[in-house]
Amino acid sequence: MSSTPKPVELCIGAPEAFDGSYEKATQWLNLVLFYLAVNEEVYNSDVKKIIFALSYMTKGPTFTWATTFCQKALVGSTIAMETFTVFVANFKTAFKHHDVKANAIAWLSTKRMTKKPRKDGQ
Repeated sequence: MSSTPKPVELCIGAPEAFDGSYEKATQWLNLVLFYLAVNEEVYNSDVKKIIFALSYMTKGPTFTWATTFCQKALVGSTIAMETFTVFVANFKTAFKHHDVKANAIAWLSTKRMTKKPRKDGQ
């Protein structure tokens, strides 16, 4: 009788707790997605992936968002969750930059364009 070895979680590049800042939302989500991809044998269901992401949503507005998500998912004594794809879409909607254009203009207005000297000295 042969037993299948239990998958081992590779703890590389684990995300930090997310505080809800719009500036860090995309980077944090990308870290979560890459971590789950590296550990796809461990996190092999939508529920496991969602709970993994929720476990890092412990600060600021994300804590409130995660708590609300959990309360909606608990139906009596069962947990009814959507797919991980829907979870990611809801996350992106909740934590997107609301005024990307204004932020880009503000960033550009603080940068200076400089002319690099040419190699021939002119």
